[in-house]
Amino acid sequence: MESSKQICVDLQSVLLENHRNFELLNTYKGVPFVCKVVLEAVEDEAARFGLGPASSFAWGTVEHTLILSEGLLEPIEAHMQRFDRAARAIWVDHFVYAGSKLSNRKELRVEPEGTVEVLLEVDGEEHMAILADLSMRGAGVRVEEELPASVIPGKILDLRLRLSEGELGLAGRIRNLIKFDHATRLSIEFTGTVPNKAPIVRFIMVRRAEIMAEMQEMAVRE
Repeated sequence: MESSKQICVDLQSVLLENHRNFELLNTYKGVPFVCKVVLEAVEDEAARFGLGPASSFAWGTVEHTLILSEGLLEPIEAHMQRFDRAARAIWVDHFVYAGSKLSNRKELRVEPEGTVEVLLEVDGEEHMAILADLSMRGAGVRVEEELPASVIPGKILDLRLRLSEGELGLAGRIRNLIKFDHATRLSIEFTGTVPNKAPIVRFIMVRRAEIMAEMQEMAVRE
């Protein structure tokens, strides 16, 4: 993994060659958002990007961003150091090449508003979970009860999603599992053929529109 200092050198090199056009890829509540920016300076192990007048993203909510350079450099993950609304500029630092994180960020994965229940069935036992996020390919859920020791990455299970747009059952495979003090988060990939994913499509598109509207309101207030 390249050091942050070396990535700064790489950014300085492309700036010297007058490559200034970049994009920043961010997510808000799971929704990806791309903003065109101009690289203005690289100094003190930080980079300054200028924002165009059309950029209305609520930058005050961003902690990390992905820097894209039309394939010249690998996607770079960076920490948001500072945002100056008056100057239309942002400063980022603590760089690291992003690797596979780019494909994960590009997937439309939305977080629900309020509580959405998910019923999990594992080895004939049912467990109630709460939906953390949802995409066409899978779901993230939180389970507050103690799960059996057999619930590990790779485990096959069944889900029943109770969406306002409709209820449907799906088969899934646990991709990863993270235990917290009072809950366990499961990342589940849908498997097999789902006859009708229309409720998922409607949920994602409606929620995406709501999140985009929320972002616009935050940008106006910022």
